[in-house]
Amino acid sequence: MMYTSVSAEFVTDDARMLSNGGFDVRLVDDCASLRRLFAEWHAFRPDVVVSWFANRCSLGISLACKIRGIPHHCILSGYDTSNLPDIGYGSLRPGWRRWYTIAVFRLSSSLLPVSTTADDALRKNTGHRFEWKTRLIEHSIPPLPWQSKPRNQVVVSAFYATDSERVMVKGFDRLIALAERLPNIEFAHVGGIPESLSRCLPANLVACGPVDNATLRDLLFTSAMYIQPSRYESFGFAAAEASWRAAGLPFSKDQATYPS
Repeated sequence: MMYTSVSAEFVTDDARMLSNGGFDVRLVDDCASLRRLFAEWHAFRPDVVVSWFANRCSLGISLACKIRGIPHHCILSGYDTSNLPDIGYGSLRPGWRRWYTIAVFRLSSSLLPVSTTADDALRKNTGHRFEWKTRLIEHSIPPLPWQSKPRNQVVVSAFYATDSERVMVKGFDRLIALAERLPNIEFAHVGGIPESLSRCLPANLVACGPVDNATLRDLLFTSAMYIQPSRYESFGFAAAEASWRAAGLPFSKDQATYPS
């Protein structure tokens, strides 16, 4: 059984990978209802529970697994393992969020960071306390057929920045400033942003909102460049996806964005 607080493609990819490996996988994505989880447990009787992210939902899951004697494995993103108070990023910043994150780490049977950067941050920010049960895993990105299309002057960025904290971390203000400095180039941003920002964008910056895979693929294949304005990324899934799926799309980033 996999339990997640988000319905994201990388979660379903992981579930599909496990299913292809011969595992009988049940994906539960209702974070708000522990009652539903227990109903699934009663019907499915899992041998193992895997949860995405060390959040409050995972705390309840890991505690329930401990009581029932079921192994619980927690997949950790860069946010789960980071402590960057200067940019308001990371579950291991001082405060109540750090408390429940550490509690998830203690209760889980194993911790599975999704990148070398997240793995290094976990060890650094917890004093290597959980090194004995940490196993690095990697994101998988399903490849798409290469298509040769003429590149135009659209510059694409793709990330979700739906609150003030993520706007700062993902560098959406940088994207706006860049579009204002280059008024003759069209910029396209894919993903959610606060409504207050969407009303005051420069004319050459189009907020596409969330799009399906086919639309994203077409944008990437016909764009001149992909940029990642983030102030910090632990893995950079969107950038890796752009580089892989768009067959050599030029990629621009801040050197400090990717620490390793």
